[in-house]
Amino acid sequence: QAKLAQITQTFEMAGWLGDGVTVTALYPSTFMPTKILGPGMDPRSTGQEGIDATVWLAARPALDGVTGVYFDVQQEARASEQAYDPDAQRRLRELSEQLVGA
Repeated sequence: QAKLAQITQTFEMAGWLGDGVTVTALYPSTFMPTKILGPGMDPRSTGQEGIDATVWLAARPALDGVTGVYFDVQQEARASEQAYDPDAQRRLRELSEQLVGA
């Protein structure tokens, strides 16, 4: 749910942020080693794959100006349909604003 909320917010923010500011969502790797998931959880995916995807997204000149896009590792992909729902995006923004007192 937390990742879905991040992706949903990415799409919503891309619609109102001004020129020069871009937002993208990245699913960096299937099982990156974290405090929750230890190393070796999936032999097809490594922490290095996630690092490479993050650097690729942040530093690739061809992605300058690209906003409101979801990437799965280093491929543009389709996120969960709920993330594209304008009503869900608006509700998430409103709830976030309430929670932080904005």
